[in-house]
This record gives sequence, structure tokens and C-alpha cells, in this order.
Amino acid sequence: MQKLIIILTTCFLGGYSNAQTVSDKDGNEYTVITMEKQEWLDANLNTTHFENGDEIKQAMSQEEWDKAYESKTPVWCWPDFAETGDNACGRLYNLWAVVDERDLFPSDWRLPSGDEWQYLIEETLGGWENVAEAKSTEDWETPGTNETGLNFLPCKSDFSIGQESIFWTSDAGYTDETKTAIWTNSYMIDNESFNGGTGPASHAMYVRCVRTP
Repeated sequence: MQKLIIILTTCFLGGYSNAQTVSDKDGNEYTVITMEKQEWLDANLNTTHFENGDEIKQAMSQEEWDKAYESKTPVWCWPDFAETGDNACGRLYNLWAVVDERDLFPSDWRLPSGDEWQYLIEETLGGWENVAEAKSTEDWETPGTNETGLNFLPCKSDFSIGQESIFWTSDAGYTDETKTAIWTNSYMIDNESFNGGTGPASHAMYVRCVRTP
């Protein structure tokens, strides 16, 4: 009798495996990039629903975006509040969408903290000067190598000034003791670097999900 031997294979990119996929509530699929101490999704979040099925409204103008921020209403938008956008870049979300208890993220996934972004840059990439390893091989003025499989693309936001992508973190702070203006930490990848910064939490930014293996 012949024996049937089944060999399970895992695809490796420069030491990073990407065998799993997960889906968001809209059915969009993402590949899981597994590293030593972190797992990341290979694309920006693109859902229009929370995990409980509730819809997230699209903001079609700056006025709608500002009103949603003031009323603490979750919304998303495309760059320049266009009617349609580039699914490869995912959607831009406001603060209230990313902190909502209904969960914007697929089950078991979360918004990265500043420390988790920093670990990716310093420990996994070995420093911001190795940004090419995380960048897509296409669309950038200075193409990346995408050795990690993270496939970061240049994706426009409401305050981008060139080829770059800006992402939410789970860290938030306040400008003064009265807490009149919320500021948040964010991370930006561009042609030459990958680092953190601080800006008004009223901005629209992308979401890249993480979890601990």
C-alpha cells in the first residue's frame, strides 16, 4: 500500500513567515507577517464595519469630518474626501473609530502602541535606515525591497506633504492640564525614514494592526 505524505509549507520572506490570513468584517483578507516577537498584517485596514457589524459612516467633506470629531462620532474617509479611493492603501479613520469599544480590528488584533512601532523599527528592521525592508517595491520614488513582507505603500492623508504614510498608535496625550486639545503619537514612513511624531488627534490616519504571537 502506498503511503500518502502531506508536506505543509510556509512561505518565508527574509526570515519572516506569512502563512496565515485573517479577514475583517467586510471580508477583506490580510496576510499575517510573523516575526520573532510580533505579528503584523501586511496591509492597512480597509473595513467599513466594527466587529459587531455596526457600520462606520464615511465622511464626505472636511465639515463632516470636523463635526464627527467634535461629537465623538466614528467615521472614515478617502484622501481629499473623495467618493471612492485606493483599496491598496486602505481607509483613513478618525480617533473615535480607533478607540471605539466595538473594535475596529479583526478579532485578537489591536492598534500598535508607540513602543510596538518602535520595536518594529529598532529591533526588527535594525533602525530607521533600513526602511527599505518594510517598503513596497512599487509606487515609491525610492523603491523598497519589502524583505519583511509588510509592504508599506505611500498613501496620502489629510496632512501628508509628500510620499509618506502616517499611522495611528494607541498612545494619546493632552496639550495642557485642562485637556482642551487632544494630541496623539503617530508613526510615519516615507522615502528615507520610519519614525514617530506627535500631532492633533483630529487628523485622519491609517491603521496597521499588530498582535503578540
